Amino acid sequence: MKSPTLKKNRKSIPPPLAAEILYMSNRTCCVCTEPGKPVQIHHIDEEPSNNSVANLAVLCLHCHEETQKTGGFGRKLDSAQVFKFREEWLIRVNRRRSKADEDSIKAVLEKDTGIQKAIPLRDYVPMLPELLKHAYSNARDGWAGTSADMLNASYYVADVLEGMLVYLASFYPDGHFDGRDARDYISEVVSVRYSWHRHHLEPKGAGPGGTVIAPMVAMNVISDLRSMVDDMVSSLAGDPRNYSKFNFLEWRAKWESAAGEAIESAVHLTVEGQTLLKKAAIGENGSILKTTGIHGITITTDRFEIRTNDPPRIKAKYLKAFNDLITLQLVTACDSDKNLFQITDLGYKIADSITIEEDEETEIVKPSKPDKRRRRSNQSFVAISKTRLICCSFMPDDSSVIVGDFSGGFHKFELSSGTISSISCGDSSLRCVVVLPSTELVLAGDDLGRVLLIDMTSKIFTELNRCDSPVYSICINENQTVIYTAERSGVVTEWEFGLAPRSLIRLRPIHRHSATCFCVQIYNSAQKCFSVGADGCLLSSEVNGEIFQKFNVTENALFAVTSHDGDILMGDSAGTLKTGKLGQEVFKDYQGHGDAIRALAVSKHGKWCCTASKDKTLRVWELRTGRTWIIARSEDYFYDVNFSHSNMRLVACDGGGNIHFFDLPNPIDSLNIADMDKLIKKQQHDK
Repeated sequence: MKSPTLKKNRKSIPPPLAAEILYMSNRTCCVCTEPGKPVQIHHIDEEPSNNSVANLAVLCLHCHEETQKTGGFGRKLDSAQVFKFREEWLIRVNRRRSKADEDSIKAVLEKDTGIQKAIPLRDYVPMLPELLKHAYSNARDGWAGTSADMLNASYYVADVLEGMLVYLASFYPDGHFDGRDARDYISEVVSVRYSWHRHHLEPKGAGPGGTVIAPMVAMNVISDLRSMVDDMVSSLAGDPRNYSKFNFLEWRAKWESAAGEAIESAVHLTVEGQTLLKKAAIGENGSILKTTGIHGITITTDRFEIRTNDPPRIKAKYLKAFNDLITLQLVTACDSDKNLFQITDLGYKIADSITIEEDEETEIVKPSKPDKRRRRSNQSFVAISKTRLICCSFMPDDSSVIVGDFSGGFHKFELSSGTISSISCGDSSLRCVVVLPSTELVLAGDDLGRVLLIDMTSKIFTELNRCDSPVYSICINENQTVIYTAERSGVVTEWEFGLAPRSLIRLRPIHRHSATCFCVQIYNSAQKCFSVGADGCLLSSEVNGEIFQKFNVTENALFAVTSHDGDILMGDSAGTLKTGKLGQEVFKDYQGHGDAIRALAVSKHGKWCCTASKDKTLRVWELRTGRTWIIARSEDYFYDVNFSHSNMRLVACDGGGNIHFFDLPNPIDSLNIADMDKLIKKQQHDK
């Protein structure tokens, strides 16, 4: 007989406590920290009768659903994680408010023999324009930074304005705001404004607007809060008990002028932003057109155009600059699809102060002829192009290297002559390459989801099939009959591969990560396929069977994985090299890199490993002891690394368009720690 399920004793959260919890968290989910989302108060230990402050966390509906997961591949948002998110978020909110309070409230307190005394309304209101300028000045550096910096700077200014509203509300009668504390009432109003702007700025649903939506929402909320301060001052100014003589119209002019001057002084546009704004301002209609097609985004004004065949790095700079103009409200959308943008009055004002050459054109960087190979002892590198290089590998005879770039270019570099032959496979980034043994044929995957077969002799490529999302990794079995693709959607797909005739037939999905799958590999001798992804999981399955295993390796994303003789090696987003035995859940951590390991390669006999990192270094590791040495540095991220078939050379590629080589006197597995020490010391001496 089944034992009856005991119903949990639920106690309602008292309204004053609920209000305090919501205020402490700024009415914002402590996990995703996106203001404006509907939220609820969650019991961290899932015991609804425990209403202690330490057990209550504010979560949005989506994140709350994550705490209720059972089964499947997805990892549950458990109580330990929620507690950590809550503690970190409360510290951030408190720190931000403290800074905002210093500028909006504490700055208007005067000290009299050590006792703080609040300034009367008649003295506080005239200070508001200067306080606003001060807040914008503090946000200046953030607005000139990344999208995340811009967002944090905007949140700070919004907090300052909210502090002004709370201080002004103290001059209203007690209980005036629906019988509630003015602080809680205004906090809820601000939250509603975030929600309103988030919804109306994404008419096609949540997500398609991209990362620029959040900064736009925050700037719109700032505009609303400025108007609310204006409204409250207007209402309070009509009460003769507050003012004897007060010229509200004069104050409003200063307030509006302060906002404009503050924004103008805080705006620091990049060269690309200045070019876009100035070219649009001197055009006939003062507009910027943004169009999206299969080749990406095109930005056009009357006098200027970023074309689809321009290098991706240039396009990325102008797209970032365009998003900055939107976020800073220098341009505003004037159609429902948000394709056509018109310069605002503030935009024209700033454009007037920008000086550029009238005939200045977009800088088009074309791949130049490669530089002569530059050698530093046993290390050398060669510039292939100005475009980021994503993947690289040796051809079967080790006489040449192939690399794929960010703009769909495929290059073959001959080591003896230094000549380069190139193939264009379209505009989509090439993410991964696999050389078929004993051939001049290469398999590649790109951002369009295409699986390509490239013939380096005839310089012809064939699209074999297409995945449902970008392909980040490809591997092939030793019989060259089955390949596996790792996709951005998190799926690993098994395909039947044929060369005569050339064909690729989808068989089945074998792994499903809960986030992007970055790498898939086959361990041929054990007939196992394994993959890693952004969910921090290692998934393993039998190639010819249904046995499946899942290992929760780390809280960090896993970018790379390989194996040798039963050993698994993985690199994560924190720069940790993880090693262990296949089938075991205990992994040894090797530290050395300061940022994410993007790729790794293991030597033929498994004695040595090489890692390519986002910290702009290449490292070799002696796997028995964990000893590590830096063998190369770059001015940009390293994206891929591989050993030659002879194990006497390493090749790596970076985001600056360079391929790097590290030459060894003998096959690396024949070297010991003392040999590597001598090699590195010689390299440092030669430099």
